[in-house]
Parts: sequence; structure tokens; C-alpha cells
Amino acid sequence: MPLPSTYRYTAYNASGASSDITVEEQAWKFDSNGALSYGTWTTRMNAVTTADGTLGTGATVDNSTAKNIGANLLVSATGTGTAGVITVFLEFSDDGGTTWPDAQEGIPIGSLDAGDSNVAMTA
Repeated sequence: MPLPSTYRYTAYNASGASSDITVEEQAWKFDSNGALSYGTWTTRMNAVTTADGTLGTGATVDNSTAKNIGANLLVSATGTGTAGVITVFLEFSDDGGTTWPDAQEGIPIGSLDAGDSNVAMTA
């Protein structure tokens, strides 16, 4: 599934403690010659403080012009929670960012433990 026209990343923290979550994205697509074209690394969640048992939300991305179809992610989470994991979701909005899925109903991208840095994921 290609990246939607309007999307964002969220992270559900079930680690047992508060954590600051960062998601960096390098989007990609095929250029007019069919060659793979990578964008620059962009921070989509910038150390969003997320309490245990809650959802942190990243910036809304308007992909209607760029038409990126996938992305490499690097995800980091500070904190010392050991009770569970932090799960990253891709959420999309059909109305340009007005409405979003309920918590944890996006597409799961991957998980990491509190204290992990630069965990590679793909959207």
C-alpha cells in the first residue's frame, strides 16, 4: 500500500514509564524515469513525551503533491520502562487531516523498547 495523501505517525507507549518518542522519515518514490528517488530525512515526531498507556502523535504530512509511496523510518524512545513495548502506527485521514482513526487503530509499523535508539522500520 502506498503512503496515503494525508498521514501521520503515532506511538502507543506500553513500556511502563513515560518516554520521549522520535520518528525520522526518509520517504521514497519512483521518478519519471522509473528510478528510485529518496527524499531527505525529516523528523515527523520530535521527542514527543508520551506517558505510559497513552498515544503520542506526530505531525500531519500532506503527501498529495510529493506522492511518496513508501518510507524508511528511524525510531528512538528515551525512558526506562520495562513492562512492555512502544508500538508505532501509520494513520491516514480521508478528509485532509480533520478526522483520524481511534487510538491504536492505524496500521502497525513496528515496536521498540524504551531506551532503544535508531530502530529501523518501514512504512
